[in-house]
Amino acid sequence: MLLSRSSIPNAFCVVDGTVIVNIGLIGLMQTESQLAGVLAHEICHFKKNHSLLQVKASNENRKSGARSYTSQYLSMKYSRESEYEADAGGLNLIAASPFNANEYANALELVTGGKQDSIGIDVLKFFKSDAFKLDTSIVSAKEVKRVLRKSSKKENKTLLSGNDDMFESHPEGQKRQLAASEILSSINYVAPTATLNSDVFLRFQRLARFEMVKNDYYRADYLQGLYNSLRLSELYPSDAFAKNMIVSNLFWLCNLKSNGVIDDLL
Repeated sequence: MLLSRSSIPNAFCVVDGTVIVNIGLIGLMQTESQLAGVLAHEICHFKKNHSLLQVKASNENRKSGARSYTSQYLSMKYSRESEYEADAGGLNLIAASPFNANEYANALELVTGGKQDSIGIDVLKFFKSDAFKLDTSIVSAKEVKRVLRKSSKKENKTLLSGNDDMFESHPEGQKRQLAASEILSSINYVAPTATLNSDVFLRFQRLARFEMVKNDYYRADYLQGLYNSLRLSELYPSDAFAKNMIVSNLFWLCNLKSNGVIDDLL
């Protein structure tokens, strides 16, 4: 297994069986069982040769020189049938482990945005209000130009456009949650009474959440950075780093707006 610094809540399995996990997924998951369920899902993609089949299909359709192999691989999506098959296999793996297989449905809900996100709603309301003003004249013109160049080269729309993750263009999250419940009912699954959250998981979960905020800021993805900073502050109310990053992201977002860049992002 390999760890990626990407803040996108995603995990995927390559043809040799290596599972690549983004820190965004670790930071989003609330329990170790949820993470285990997602990893079991990816392992079953490998066991069923879904990745290999996707690569073969991509090679057949790829025009010579049109796109790189890497970009084609990363843009591939599993079919609905493959997703349900990996869900079923993953649930059977988790059901035979100490983890709580019922948590996989909660993981689906988290990643697909099934739960109402009050922070995201509040952030968007703020940006669309007259309160989104700040005097940023204390920053030098040279620094402003540097940040503008950095930000204009990327689309900082993660918060608004949704996550480009393994669940996008797959069967609707609610349908997959229902199917997961039916699978577990069919095998008479009984969940463990205790919640399994190891010290290792909790340590990685915390590190991932802080790393996400730093990565967003260093990439000049201030919109997503503000969102993740607010989440961090909600989870760790007394943490000074989270509060500082909220202010830093807000500052640059206001600066970008004053220069006409933020209007394109919103």
